[in-house]
Amino acid sequence: MIKPFKLLLSFFIAVLFLSAGCSVNPVTGEQELSWIDEQWERKTGQQYYGLQQQAGGGPYLIDPNLTLYVKSVGQRIIPHSRRSSLPYDFVVLNDSSPNAWALPGGKIAINRGLLLALNNEAELAAVLAHEIVHADARHSAQSQELGSIISLGQVLASEILSNAGYNHQTIQQGIAYGGLYGQTRYSRSRELEADLYGMKYMSAAGYDPRAAISLQKTFVELSKDAKADSFSQLFASHPPSQERVNANQQTSLTLPHNGERGEERYRQELTLLRKRQPAYSLSDQAKSAINDKKYRQAIKLAVQAIAIEPLESEFYEVKGAAQIKLDQTSAALISLNKAVALNQHYYSPLLRRGILQFDLNAYDLAEQDLLASVKLAPSQIAFLTLAEIAQQKQNCPAEKRYLRQALSTSNKNRAAINQRLTALNSRC
Repeated sequence: MIKPFKLLLSFFIAVLFLSAGCSVNPVTGEQELSWIDEQWERKTGQQYYGLQQQAGGGPYLIDPNLTLYVKSVGQRIIPHSRRSSLPYDFVVLNDSSPNAWALPGGKIAINRGLLLALNNEAELAAVLAHEIVHADARHSAQSQELGSIISLGQVLASEILSNAGYNHQTIQQGIAYGGLYGQTRYSRSRELEADLYGMKYMSAAGYDPRAAISLQKTFVELSKDAKADSFSQLFASHPPSQERVNANQQTSLTLPHNGERGEERYRQELTLLRKRQPAYSLSDQAKSAINDKKYRQAIKLAVQAIAIEPLESEFYEVKGAAQIKLDQTSAALISLNKAVALNQHYYSPLLRRGILQFDLNAYDLAEQDLLASVKLAPSQIAFLTLAEIAQQKQNCPAEKRYLRQALSTSNKNRAAINQRLTALNSRC
C-alpha cells in the first residue's frame, strides 16, 4: 500500500504542475493560474451566446430601441476596460426575472426584468460595468480552470483518503463540501473584484459610482423580504451582501462624485417597457396558472395581456399552451401561428407548434417547425419528435440520426433511446 504521505505529495505536485501556467490578470495586474487563452474565450462566448439567449427567453425584439439604448451605455464603458478589443455585445432578453450575465469574450445580457428594477442610467452602467469586468478579468475562464483543479483534487484526495482507511461515503461527502466551499469563496472574490473595477470603469465613463452602492443596497433589502423569490436567479449568480455594500462605499471614497446618474433619460428610455409591464405580469400569472393546471384562468389572463400589448409573441404562446391542455387544438394552432408570426427568432413557439402539428398528423409542417426550433436551440423533445416523424415516413437513416441527436442533447431517457436504437439497428 502506498503511504498517505507519498500520495499527498503526489497530489500537491500534480496541482502545482497544473498551476504552472501563469499569466498577469489584465484587470488586477496580479499573477494567476492560466492555461486557457483569449482565443478560447472568444470562441466559447460566440458559440454559446445564441444558446444562452434562447435559454433566457430569447432577445427582446418588440422594442429594439431599448436594446440599442443598453448597447449605447455598454459601449460608453468599454473604452475604459482593460481589454477593450474583446468582441463585446449587449442584448436585452425577454424574461421577467431580474438577472444579468456575461459569457467569455464579452457577450453580455440583461433581462427586461432587471431593467425595471433599476432607478437610473448610472445603476444600469453599474450592472453592465460589473459584467464587463467578469469578461475583462477572465472570470469565466478562471472558473473553468478552477473546476479542472477541483475535479482533479477530488479524484486524488479520494484515492489518498481511501488508502488511509476512511469510510468511502464520508470521503465523498467531505470532498464535495470542500469543492463547493472553494468555489463559493472564489465566487465571492470575483464579485468583489467585479464591483471594485466596475465602479472604476463606470466612473471613468462619466457616471456617478455611488449608483453601485444604491444598487447593492436595493438588492440586499430585496433579498430579505418576500420579493427575493423573483430575484433568486440574480442572487444565485451575484449574491448580494452587506460586505459588498461596505466595499462599494469604500471604493466610492477614492472616486469623483461629479458623474451623472441619468434619471430622466432612463425614465424616457423605459417608457414603453413600463407601459407593457402589466401585460408581462399577467403573462407570468398565466404561466403559473398553467403550472397549477388552471388552464381556463391562464387563457383569460393571456387574453388580458394581449389586449394591453397585441404585438408580443409570448402572450399568444402562453394562450396556445393552455388551449392545448384543454384539447382546443384548432384554437391553439391559431394562437401559435400568431406567436410564430410575431417572433421567428425564439425556439419555443416553433417547438410547441411543431409538436402540435405532429399530434394533428401534419408531419411535413411539424418537421419544418421542429427543424427551425433546433437551429435556434437543440432540444431532446424536438429530436425525439423528429424521430417519430421519420418513423411514420419509414425513413430509418433519419430516425437513427435524430435519436442520436436526442442522446447528445440531454442525459434524460438514455436507456429508452438506446434500447430503441438497438431495435432500429436490427430492423433496418
